[in-house]
Amino acid sequence: METQITIKYAVEKCVEELYTTRAKLTARSYKSGLDRFIEFLEEHELPKDALLSKLSMEHFIGFPAWLAEQGYAKKGAQLRNFAAKALLDWLVVNGHVQ
Repeated sequence: METQITIKYAVEKCVEELYTTRAKLTARSYKSGLDRFIEFLEEHELPKDALLSKLSMEHFIGFPAWLAEQGYAKKGAQLRNFAAKALLDWLVVNGHVQ
């Protein structure tokens, strides 16, 4: 039986894996994108220390619009959104979401 983990823990584990599976500069860019995703979640009253079960698909869906509101250019927003997708992929592969 899996114990409940926090969003912060999941992001940290995802980033660790990115550093082992991607080029160093790519992993660093994705980490920066995930930092923005955490910022987005916190602005939407979901602290990084919240349980992962509080994270929903609506958060991933709303992230690109938030990036646009923050003034990110299309390419910059796209890179940050790829980072959020990498987290979602990691969550699925590791059995945290279906």
